[in-house]
Amino acid sequence: MTVIWGDTTDWLMALGLMAFALYAGIKSSWIPPRPKPYSVVVTADDQGFTAFEVMTCVSVRWADIARVTLIATGRGPWRDGFFYHVSHAGGDVTLPAHAIGTPAFVESLRRHRDFDSDAFEQAIRSASTDTFVVIVRGEDVTA
Repeated sequence: MTVIWGDTTDWLMALGLMAFALYAGIKSSWIPPRPKPYSVVVTADDQGFTAFEVMTCVSVRWADIARVTLIATGRGPWRDGFFYHVSHAGGDVTLPAHAIGTPAFVESLRRHRDFDSDAFEQAIRSASTDTFVVIVRGEDVTA
């Protein structure tokens, strides 16, 4: 019995094309995208916090904060899952949870006398889209 294989170049090209298609399909569907790096930097001290972005700088004193809301997006660990929305006497600022310096910012929030640790823990455990007020003090400027 004789088998005619034809030109081996055609088979190699077809095999290479199938391998590339398989690789592209696996990469796009099974490997989650990497989180993007943030240009937002947050620094915190005893007086307040400062948020820096490319050409913007916002400084907020702890005494001027009226409300801090933790926004859970439910988008999971590979995308922005949480944001801190701070309402203060000078306006509002929203910080991504993955901003540089967020751990120090959160530690300072936890030391705030009006901090609701139960709401914070509930927000961190949340897998759905929701908002959690973690600090409310005095007259709310967003009401």
